[in-house]
Amino acid sequence: MSEQLLKAVIRLFALLARLDGVGEQERAAMYDLLQSKLNKEVVPKFMALFEHAAVSRLSKGRSLLDEITTITREINGQITRQQKIVLLSDLTQLVFADKVLSEKERNALYLIGQELNVDTEELHAIRNFVTGRKIEDFNSSKILIITNRAGIVPEKCRHLTPDGYIDGFVAVLHLKSIMPFFLKYFGASSMFLNQTPVDSGKTVIVPTGSALRGNGFSAIYYSDMLGHFRHDLIESHITFRAENLYYEFKKGGVGLRGVSLTEQNGSLVGIMGASGAGKSTLIDILNGNKRPARGRVLINGIDIHKDGSKIKGVIGYVPQDDLLMEDLTVFENLYYAAKLCFSNY
Repeated sequence: MSEQLLKAVIRLFALLARLDGVGEQERAAMYDLLQSKLNKEVVPKFMALFEHAAVSRLSKGRSLLDEITTITREINGQITRQQKIVLLSDLTQLVFADKVLSEKERNALYLIGQELNVDTEELHAIRNFVTGRKIEDFNSSKILIITNRAGIVPEKCRHLTPDGYIDGFVAVLHLKSIMPFFLKYFGASSMFLNQTPVDSGKTVIVPTGSALRGNGFSAIYYSDMLGHFRHDLIESHITFRAENLYYEFKKGGVGLRGVSLTEQNGSLVGIMGASGAGKSTLIDILNGNKRPARGRVLINGIDIHKDGSKIKGVIGYVPQDDLLMEDLTVFENLYYAAKLCFSNY
């Protein structure tokens, strides 16, 4: 974001805060927001800009809503959809710093959302999530509740039980238009998102690939959260099972011994190990390229080594070293690979 655009965004924050008066809570919220997004050295500069915009006189004949509309239109064409959604979340947190969302502030947030072309349903979801303070406030199918106490989860919410114990609960909001989640934690224990402490009751962004950690439970990854939102989008459910796999190399020596695993679709699984530990051998057996001496690999109960034709098209395999020609462009490599693989189309 350019400095000019950032200044316009901060003026928007200041004008919105003026609707019900800029107090110490709004100033503290603005300072925390700047601290989380900018280098500490430049925070005083932009905080001073906020203070100036919070008290400066409006143009003759112009209201706060007029100025808010003008700046929002100025910003609209310069930021991505994801930035618009995050901006609305930040604006809502600013005006809700005093734990009150007045009618004027609601109307202004709605106006900003309309000018930014944000769907009204998503706008309401963001507002309700940011202002939510009790678990009953999060009763929505767009929200995942992470807690050990299944009985307190609202009816419409999704539920994830952690491996271990979480004091209180975590609420996660998923909007279809953007990949990051919004997250709020309500509890007294230490909670960390990507090594950064999560304050109780504060809305934070969960980028793709994030991990939520605490002292009492195993890490909860972005993919774990995403899987719970995708369950109802999956039309065909797939179960992948490996049972007591054993494999011997042709020249002797055991490659695999007693390997078993079970997974459902919607999961991302990594296989880790030292060089020569048998990672490639295991992958070759799981994808059907090699046959185990004992054990079997099942997809929805079908043995892939005995009835592979029945699950044709279910397994995809990309080799570790793909056949790419260094003298060709990316487009040409993809084009010729497609011609070789799909010549019938």
